[in-house]
Amino acid sequence: MTADTDREPSGDPPDDAADPGEENWTFELDEVDEEGVVDDRDPMEPGSPTLENALFVVLGALVTVGIIVRVLMTLGA
Repeated sequence: MTADTDREPSGDPPDDAADPGEENWTFELDEVDEEGVVDDRDPMEPGSPTLENALFVVLGALVTVGIIVRVLMTLGA
């Protein structure tokens, strides 16, 4: 049986022999995505649209179509 000089009498490796790349992890692997990014935001819940929101969407679509028509009419003239 050989003596292990790298171990302390308790059988644990000495503290200074720890891997220099080893750090204390804040998150577990199942808490991060494939890129290692933690997404701790609350998930968005689907809701029913209000009349006000629907009107703003329709107004935005009409303004966008109006701008496109105006640009096409200017280029065609």
